[in-house]
Order: sequence, then structure tokens, then C-alpha cells
Amino acid sequence: MNAEVIITIFGIIVAYYSFSRAIAHKSKKGFKYDGYASLEINGALGVITAFEKYTDFDGRSSRVEFWYFILGSTLLSLLAMLIDANFLGGGQIASWILTFLFAIPQIAVATRRLHDTGRSGWLQLIGLTGIGLIPLIIWWASKPISGSYSKKIKTEKTSSKSKLAEELKELKELYKDGTLSKEEFTKAKNKLLK
Repeated sequence: MNAEVIITIFGIIVAYYSFSRAIAHKSKKGFKYDGYASLEINGALGVITAFEKYTDFDGRSSRVEFWYFILGSTLLSLLAMLIDANFLGGGQIASWILTFLFAIPQIAVATRRLHDTGRSGWLQLIGLTGIGLIPLIIWWASKPISGSYSKKIKTEKTSSKSKLAEELKELKELYKDGTLSKEEFTKAKNKLLK
């Protein structure tokens, strides 16, 4: 066995260890993802958390969650390249599979990270220009802003709640007037509350 094969096998063992420890760490009661585990376990936790929320393009992602996902996915990409070179005849099968698996979680966690800084997730599109990666990295590394994004979400939720309350009030008045029967009132109320 040459040194590259030994390094690849060692990388697979470290990845297995990291993910098994991360899962055990995450299953503890009162778990909070704060970044105070070891580096490799934090990287695995970042990947696990991103895959758990891979369809969540709303909300926020902390700097810890985002950067440990980047660390974990980068280390897994290096491991995939080693596997390709040493076990798959130099092709790029493992690398392409990993790229495909990580595409949506990467976009989702980056979107949530931009939301945490008060920016739209659509700003990731400037990264396609190449030079646009510079402001993206700066934004991803910046502190969270408790301003515009959270205010916008709170305003939308408040306005939708007040609109619902007003519609329910109107239904109740129509029921009291006798315009709606009890069945019609119940049916309309259930439809609004769904």
C-alpha cells in the first residue's frame, strides 16, 4: 500500500468517527449547536444540520452553523477526491455524487446566512460573476443584523394574524345576523383556520 491509499483510509475512518460522534452529541438532551465541540465534530454537525434543514430557505443560519458546514463539506470534498484518485481509477464519480448531494443544502444554508445579515438570499446570484464572491464572503462572515429581515417577517406574520382575526370577526357577525347557518359558519371558520 502506498501513502496515498493509507491517507485515504485514514480520512474515511476520521469521517466515520466524526459523524458518529456528531450524531451522539446531537442526540443529547438540551443540545445546542454552539460550536464548542472539536473541529471535526463541528464540521460533521454543520453538515448534519444543513441536511436536516435542506429545504428551509426561510429563517436564519448562524455564522457557526454556516462556516462549520463549509468546513465539513470541504473536508468531505477532499476525501471524495482522494477516494476517486485511489479507489476509482482517477475518475470523478465520488466528487460528482458529493457535489450533487450538497447543491441544495449549500444554497439553503447560504440563503439562511444572508437572511441572518439582513439580506436577501437572491444575492447569491452575484457569485456567478466570480468577483461577486468577495462581497458574499464578507456578508457570510459579518455579524447578524437584528433589523430588516426579522422586522419584515414579524410584520408579515402580524398582518396575516390581524387579517385572519378580522375575517373571523366578520364570520361571527354574519352568523349572529342569521346570514349564515351554524353549519356554514363552522365550515367557513374551519376553512379559514387551515
